[in-house]
Amino acid sequence: MKKRFLSLTLLFLFVLGMAMPVSAHEEIGKEIDLQAFAKVNEIINLGDSSDFLPSSGPAVSERVQELSLGPDYDLSLSVTQVAVCPIIAYVDDNGALQPGRLLSVKRYATFPANGNTFVGLSLTSAQLQSVENEIANWIASSDIADRPCYLVGWYVGTEVAYTANRPRYIDYWSTATGTAAGTKERRTINKTSGTERFFRDILIPDGRYDSYYNVGIAGNFYFIRTSNGQEGGFAFSGNLTVNSDKNPHQ
Repeated sequence: MKKRFLSLTLLFLFVLGMAMPVSAHEEIGKEIDLQAFAKVNEIINLGDSSDFLPSSGPAVSERVQELSLGPDYDLSLSVTQVAVCPIIAYVDDNGALQPGRLLSVKRYATFPANGNTFVGLSLTSAQLQSVENEIANWIASSDIADRPCYLVGWYVGTEVAYTANRPRYIDYWSTATGTAAGTKERRTINKTSGTERFFRDILIPDGRYDSYYNVGIAGNFYFIRTSNGQEGGFAFSGNLTVNSDKNPHQ
């Protein structure tokens, strides 16, 4: 089967041509709930359904930024893993566009729990081509081999490890180059130490398929400091950089 990957703009034109409901789309390029991408369909998992984090897929290059964690000895936060897989969309038997996470085509990077809170993994244009080849190979051997298929986004997972004697909650949201931050969600933290995992479906920013862009998950971990009883917090993010060799700032 010949690979057919369209830009998000062309994909939306395709959707409009099929008269699919698109009222849930606030703006092309913004992160959306992909359950609204094809109204009657839920986003599904394609391929290997094993745990997305940790991943057994090929590791890729890492980016790490150090961050001081402050004076309270009981407080720590680290991003310990970032994993991604492509979201593809194909036309089902009813003529609707069905999105799915292709979990068997995944990339990941792991990091030690040593206070790194801003981390990421990178795909060069050549590595992106490798991902596209794996997608095409999976499609060719699947029951959707004769259907139009499109790479439309990334399923991103980020794992954080934390300690705090008086934890409160973690706020997190999706991020993407040139778009507004995704809807903020809050998770209450009851244990004094542990790991938390966050997952978001994020569309490729419009017009950036072949250029440099980032997608990821950012957040804040809030706690009460044992030293003075005041609230504190650590920021974190786990990102995927695509076409990292085309960075216009380098």
